[in-house]
Amino acid sequence: MNPLDQLIELSPYPVIFAPGEELVFDVFGFAGFMVNSNTVAGYLSPGPPRTKKMYIKMNVNISKSAQISTLAHEIGHALCSVNNCKCQEDDHKILAEHHANMFCLKYLLKTKQAEPIKAYINLIERQASFKAFDSRFVRAKEAAKKIMKLKLWEKCKKFVEEK
Repeated sequence: MNPLDQLIELSPYPVIFAPGEELVFDVFGFAGFMVNSNTVAGYLSPGPPRTKKMYIKMNVNISKSAQISTLAHEIGHALCSVNNCKCQEDDHKILAEHHANMFCLKYLLKTKQAEPIKAYINLIERQASFKAFDSRFVRAKEAAKKIMKLKLWEKCKKFVEEK
């Protein structure tokens, strides 16, 4: 099974692929996981209004490496959601991003996904240097800085360098 299919199988919520223009930046109050300043790569969202059904929506137009790392990140959020993690509370949103970042890097390292790890490292480094103009980006920036201090970060960087 390919890495993307493995992640889809792991997801506690349905995964929907759509063209990038269908991924609305602020569809339900979520910024989404962004690969650059104009492209939403994916997001975990509540289902249709007035229902409890949730899903992960992914941009089909980004690279496979970006799809894999984005889906791993969003599954990190999804697992926190199904497990009622305290990071889902409004005053713990930096922790929510940190948990998603940790799940992503641990999963990619465990499954030896060099290209997605490399793409994710580049993204986290960009996020850490954001000039945050919005609270959602402040969360991403702070979570990025936090993950970069862990031994996991160094293991991932070393793994990519050796490939």
